[in-house]
Amino acid sequence: MQIVGRFFSDVGAFRQYVDAVQLTGWRPAFVVVHNTSAPDRATYRGWRANPQLHGGWTPENWARNLASYYSGLGWHAGPHAFVTDDGVLAFSPLDKPGVHSPSWNSRTWGIETVGEFETEPFDGGVKSNLIAVLGILHARLGLDPADYKLGVRGLHYHKEDVATTHRTCPGRHMVKAELVAAVAAHIAGQHPGDHVDIALAVHAAPTNDLSDRVLRSVPWLQQQLNVKGAIPALTVDGVIGQATRRAVMLFQQQNGLVPDGIAGPLTRAKLAA
Repeated sequence: MQIVGRFFSDVGAFRQYVDAVQLTGWRPAFVVVHNTSAPDRATYRGWRANPQLHGGWTPENWARNLASYYSGLGWHAGPHAFVTDDGVLAFSPLDKPGVHSPSWNSRTWGIETVGEFETEPFDGGVKSNLIAVLGILHARLGLDPADYKLGVRGLHYHKEDVATTHRTCPGRHMVKAELVAAVAAHIAGQHPGDHVDIALAVHAAPTNDLSDRVLRSVPWLQQQLNVKGAIPALTVDGVIGQATRRAVMLFQQQNGLVPDGIAGPLTRAKLAA
C-alpha cells in the first residue's frame, strides 16, 4: 500500500502539498466527509500531549499503523487525509482512488475528521482545519461544495452512501448546511475578485422596484437576515464573513434559492419581501 504519511501542522503547508499534486489521469468528482469515532478528540489530544505514555506516538507512526491495518483488510488504500485539532495527516495519494465509502471509492476524495461528533462538539481547531482542508480541495478541482446531487457532485457525508453501515457518520454535531456554507466562504475568501460565471437568472432578475440600499448594502443584508431569524444573530458590521455567508445559505435553502451563500439580487429580493 502506497501512503503519503506526512503530517501538516499548518494548513498553508497542506495547501502547497495539494497544489503540487498532478491530476493528469484520475480525477475525483466530489469529496466525502467522515469522522473516525475512534480515536475521538479526547483520545487524540491525550496521545499528542503525552506521546511517551504511548510508545513515542506520532502522527507519522499513526499513518504506518493504519497502513498496516488496512493492508490486513486487503485494501489497496485508505482515506486521503485525516483532519485533527492540530493539523492534517495526508494519507492516501490524492492522485489515486482511496478506500473509504463503498459506493464512491472510485471517484471521490475521502476526508476523515478525528472525533466522535455524535457526542463531542464540532468546534475549535478540528472545525477550522476541516473547513480549510475542504476549501483547499474544492478550489483545487474547481468544485462547488453547494452544487449538490447525490452521488454526482457537491460535498457529501459518508452516511449518504446507501451502501455504508455507518448511518450517522460524520455525526449529528457536524451540521452539513453550516459546513457547506463555511467551506464556500473559505473558498471565496481565498480567491477574492476572480472571474465568476453568473447565472442567467441573476442577470435577468426583476429589481426595478428595489433600492440600491436593498441591492448592495451589507448592513441592510445582515439586519434583514436577523429579522428573518438568523441563528445566531449576526453582528451588523458591514463585513461579509463566514457567519454572514452561513446565514445567507441557510436562508436560501429555506426559500427555494440556490444555496451558494452569495447574497445577490434574487436573495435580496426575497429578504425584502
